Amino acid sequence: TDVLIANADKLFVDFNFDEKVHELNAYNRRIPVSKTEKVQMQLHLTAHNEEWDKLFIMRCTAKLSKSKVEERIFVIGSNRMYLFSKGGKIEMDVHYLDLSILTSASGASLMVTWQGETDRRASEVTIRPICFAGFDVDIACYTIKQRTEEISIGKPEDSKFIFNVAPPDRCAHLLERIHIDHDSIKCNGFVDTYKTVCDYYNAPVHEDVTWDLQYLFHNNNVTDFNLNEFIHNNNKYPNPEFQTLVYSLHHNTWFKSFIAENQRLGNESVVLLAHMLKYNHTLTKLVLKNAGATRDSFTQLAASMESNKNLQLRKIYLSGNSIEDKGMQALANWIGDYPQPVKVLDLSNTVCARRGVTALLTALKKNKHLCDNLEELKLSGLKFDNECSRLLGLFLGKASALRVLDISNTGIDFRYLCSTLESNNSLSELFLNQNKITTRTAPDIVLFVKRMPKLLSLHLCNTGIPVEDIVKIIDTASLDKIDISDNDLGDQGVKTFCTHIKTKQPPVLLRNIVMNGVWGKQTRTRAETVTSLAEMLDAVPITRLSMQGNSKWQLRRDLLPLIFYLINNRSLKEVDIGGHQAEDHLALALEKVLQHNKTLETLYWDGNLTTFQGLTVFKIGLARNKTLKKMPLPLLDMAAIIKQETDSTPVITLANEIQAILFDNALHNNTKEKKEGGKKKKTSITRKSKQQKLPVSAETTSEEDKSVAKPAPTTEEKRTIHVDVARASAVFGKYDLQKALEEESIAAGGADAETFELKKLAKEIEI
Repeated sequence: TDVLIANADKLFVDFNFDEKVHELNAYNRRIPVSKTEKVQMQLHLTAHNEEWDKLFIMRCTAKLSKSKVEERIFVIGSNRMYLFSKGGKIEMDVHYLDLSILTSASGASLMVTWQGETDRRASEVTIRPICFAGFDVDIACYTIKQRTEEISIGKPEDSKFIFNVAPPDRCAHLLERIHIDHDSIKCNGFVDTYKTVCDYYNAPVHEDVTWDLQYLFHNNNVTDFNLNEFIHNNNKYPNPEFQTLVYSLHHNTWFKSFIAENQRLGNESVVLLAHMLKYNHTLTKLVLKNAGATRDSFTQLAASMESNKNLQLRKIYLSGNSIEDKGMQALANWIGDYPQPVKVLDLSNTVCARRGVTALLTALKKNKHLCDNLEELKLSGLKFDNECSRLLGLFLGKASALRVLDISNTGIDFRYLCSTLESNNSLSELFLNQNKITTRTAPDIVLFVKRMPKLLSLHLCNTGIPVEDIVKIIDTASLDKIDISDNDLGDQGVKTFCTHIKTKQPPVLLRNIVMNGVWGKQTRTRAETVTSLAEMLDAVPITRLSMQGNSKWQLRRDLLPLIFYLINNRSLKEVDIGGHQAEDHLALALEKVLQHNKTLETLYWDGNLTTFQGLTVFKIGLARNKTLKKMPLPLLDMAAIIKQETDSTPVITLANEIQAILFDNALHNNTKEKKEGGKKKKTSITRKSKQQKLPVSAETTSEEDKSVAKPAPTTEEKRTIHVDVARASAVFGKYDLQKALEEESIAAGGADAETFELKKLAKEIEI
């Protein structure tokens, strides 16, 4: 027997390995394990979800610490190796994640060395089979290696346990049989790794998580790891679910982003994430917004990222955390030497003052990779002093790819900023919200804007900027969008703004205006101001207008003349007029406008105290409109209606009908666009073929002109005539609203349309 064991590796070298594995599985089912031993063993194995028929079982001799060499039962499972006594009592339990070395000098024995997560002292055991041939050891080595490969896909070779099998040809013989079926491995092994990690921490495996990963994430190629999708309860962090999921990401190569928004992770959880980022080399996006963490955890996060030379992060969002100066300095040390091309850096509202901001801006200026690649930089809420303002100017002069800059509520000094900034030819969107602008500081802002020739979008919310300086900025920059919300311009200020845009030569390029909450107290010139706004929309092809009311200022019925001006408007595609408390008068006006306007595609009008009757009338106009395809339901108004109504069924039915109309419009427009695209393509091909076949002559040209002449107007186009807006506003402004609503409801109920129109015309003549 001793001779056979000593020469087992030579005697069985030509055996069919796969055949022996199959034989061993059959052998396991008849292995001499007594019923008592099996019952005792299964008590422990079942707790780790082991299936008896899939286990490798081998009787052996082994010596544990403080014990003598005795006969034992060696078991290899899906996540662990076990050593049972001769009677079936558990003596050793080693998880594959703790395995450090597997050594086998011959087919006669193998030695396993491991280190626990808490107790880092090395332990080892030597296994010698006593009841089967030498290839038992080879199959044991193969089984352990195969299983550990399945649960550690993506893990670098130098991080795996040492597979020390001799001689070399025997080792190669085993390794060449290791096979990973990538078609059956879900999310690059994340599912198997997750199950193994759950077993490691004695945490339950959540079947809903594994199902989502197998059938949704893998099949749809979803590579965003959004924590809100995996953890749905409000357990305090860190919890076992979070711990197992984050551990499974250590070496996973499937997921490209980690997203945790508005999850109060706390410092301990961020430290776990830091440990994960010490090893991960495929995540390119990290989102930790409002994570409830402080400077200590972010200091450790920065240290982990700095130690990972293979880190691939490109987009970093850490806003809403108390990073403070100490944490920001640690992040700055990492950012200053980070060799990867970061695209987005969001450090807004991180409770950081002068020292931290100075360290950050110095690091940004120092890192050439950042200067050449950073596209979005968000620093709102940080506190700038004169030195910080100067450093930002130096960085902007080097930032050749920066498109978006947010320095809202920073107290930045534009005079010092401009002193170090000559120009920036890449910035297209600038946020200056909540930085107080006065007549004294406004010239510096105008100069700052002038030094950014590519600027298209400017946000000046709640800055207190005088309207005269807004006009100067519009004259200085070729803006496509301007946001002047929450500045108390008043009627006169709004009128000055609109008149300037309407009359400026050369014409402004503005197409998107946001002016929420700018009206202030009502004055005698309110009607003239609304008219000037309407005339501006008529003179300049604005495509998007947002002019929401707020809890302090609303236009109420003063909004109606502007709405009637939309009847003939041919440029506006999106309008937001929510929060003006215009009541059902607005619903009636919109009902008229939608029947004539052919360009409006998006409408927001919640918060106008619309009643059920008003919504019913609005639906009539909407049903006759074919272009409006996006309109969120006015939920605030509908909630108020439901509170008043005893039966909410009619309200729900009405909401469904409105949504159905909008869906039909969206479907109709998409189909129409596809058809028009096909016709244009066909016409282009036809014209090219004609040009190739026919000689160029006056007669040919005349015929071709006829062939491409505009088609006769459709019935819908014939009906789209110019409406006298002033007359419409005067007529419907004097209507008895209740009667008008009743008439519209009667019309919707199926009354003869022509008779109804005649009655309505007679009513107008009578008025």
